[in-house]
Amino acid sequence: MKYQADLYASYVDIRTNPKKVFELTNALLPELKKIGFKYAILDAQYQKAFALLKLKRYDEAEQELQQVFTQAQQLQDHDIANKAVLHLAELAEQAGPQPQAVVLYKQHIAALNQHLTEYKERSIAYHLAQANYMENQNKLALLQQQNALLQLEAELQQQELLWTVLAGAASILVLLTAVWLLQRKQRQLFQLAHSDGLTGCLNRRRFSELAQQWLTQHPQQPVALLLFDLDLFKNINDRYGHSAGDAVLQALVSRLQPLVPAGGYLARLGGEEFAIWLSGASLAQAATLAEQCRSVLCNEPLHWQQQGISISASFGVVAGPAPAQLESLLQSADRLLYQAKTAGRNCCICQPLEAVA
Repeated sequence: MKYQADLYASYVDIRTNPKKVFELTNALLPELKKIGFKYAILDAQYQKAFALLKLKRYDEAEQELQQVFTQAQQLQDHDIANKAVLHLAELAEQAGPQPQAVVLYKQHIAALNQHLTEYKERSIAYHLAQANYMENQNKLALLQQQNALLQLEAELQQQELLWTVLAGAASILVLLTAVWLLQRKQRQLFQLAHSDGLTGCLNRRRFSELAQQWLTQHPQQPVALLLFDLDLFKNINDRYGHSAGDAVLQALVSRLQPLVPAGGYLARLGGEEFAIWLSGASLAQAATLAEQCRSVLCNEPLHWQQQGISISASFGVVAGPAPAQLESLLQSADRLLYQAKTAGRNCCICQPLEAVA
């Protein structure tokens, strides 16, 4: 159409010659209305409003933009609606921070989202490269408008309540980043809730949850528990200081963790007391592991600040058909641990579960 050619030729110079665009669109609009092509009329009205804006005839521009925005919504032309409401928001912002500007920016972002959705639905493989570029540009514009909205809200804090932060439609990259950050935070919270903060092994709460869950799901199945604690740990704290004591606890976990077989787990129950859980293990297997752990601890002192700190531990080991409650296992293993302490420490006392009085 001659209208489209003329309008395009003038539009490229709209910033330097908006008067020309205004005169052209003003002259063409009556003819376009006779033809009745609504989208061409809408486009011409928008070019006219934009020219008025550049000519600083703000009141007329605002009136035209309001009509363009209403008609664009009716025709579901989200591109024109998006541009019109953005200019309206900019006009409102010129008067200073005010709620109307924020509302218009919200409408602009909503229209921009609708335009993105419409554009994606109409994309085809032939225009994939161009569509990706345009989508990235629109995403950047969306983020910029969200930032502008936040700045307006900051200026209105002293006059009214904070506005609710716009949810908006985030770009794929932003969404993936947010999901990744959320998952990482969840993992960190899970780690904090279920791990011992000093040594990194399971804490008593998580140990109890896992053990009781297994006992409930596997009644009368073989299970073994190694309960042990460091010998004369108070003497280490008193002689070398609590920092040395912390180093000893960390060394215990780093040395014993690699020895725990698949399906088992090491936990710190409190202070210098630890436990190793072995699902489906026999007493012989548990006793062998306990002796390995004891030897690893006592055969090599911990080198700390140019000092050698001797480490040893006493073990109470029980194994047998799984009882209904974890407390029963803990009490039986604790009796054997007490016997190991009274027998001179640095040793393992192992008995079948049913034999422990």
